[in-house]
Amino acid sequence: MTVKPSTIVNKAKQNPAVIAKVHNSTNSYPGQLSSKAVVTKKGDSKFKITDVKNNQSIAPTSSYNYQISWGNKSLQAGNYHLKLTYKTAGGIKSWVINKDFSITNNDAAKYNKLAGIKPNYLWLYILLGILALAIILGLGIYLGRRNNNKNNGNNNNNGNNSGNNTRRRRR
Repeated sequence: MTVKPSTIVNKAKQNPAVIAKVHNSTNSYPGQLSSKAVVTKKGDSKFKITDVKNNQSIAPTSSYNYQISWGNKSLQAGNYHLKLTYKTAGGIKSWVINKDFSITNNDAAKYNKLAGIKPNYLWLYILLGILALAIILGLGIYLGRRNNNKNNGNNNNNGNNSGNNTRRRRR
């Protein structure tokens, strides 16, 4: 079995997906099958994509592409694991296929672009806004203190009233 990223047409829209090429190497017909595919990302316990299909059949000594749609999620580069379980109609017989696969940065970008998913740069805009705000705030504090120090220095040198700095209010 080989697993590779791709796009699939789902409801007149392309979605990113993973395609597993499944091969029935036996010379027998197993009958109606149900399948469950679970894709997990190594190192990320929150990531999980599940796909369940019923009423499938696999001809003897044949191959077909099992499509696992990512839905609205974008493909992310990394190492993944696919666990594909087939069961016969009465649950009498079952097969489990485990396969590790990788998605490269180039493949993720290519298939996300084909599916019309654009990268989200919101975090970058927020970071740049915070940085600009910090620079403006820091510059304001610096200039305010510098101006305040100049004014204090001028008041002390110009007034020769021997430390008596009281002001009278006008009425």
